[in-house]
Amino acid sequence: MRAAWYDRQGPARGDLRYPIAARLPLAEIAHAHELAEHSSASGRVVLDI
Repeated sequence: MRAAWYDRQGPARGDLRYPIAARLPLAEIAHAHELAEHSSASGRVVLDI
């Protein structure tokens, strides 16, 4: 129950934390797109530029 409350209250406080599933260099953008479209991993796919 606490986690659900936190998730709703976080953005109101400016607390914007997101789990990262993968962090890849820009050169691997095709792989990043594939992960974002087809991966069952929870979290964001981040590109380093």
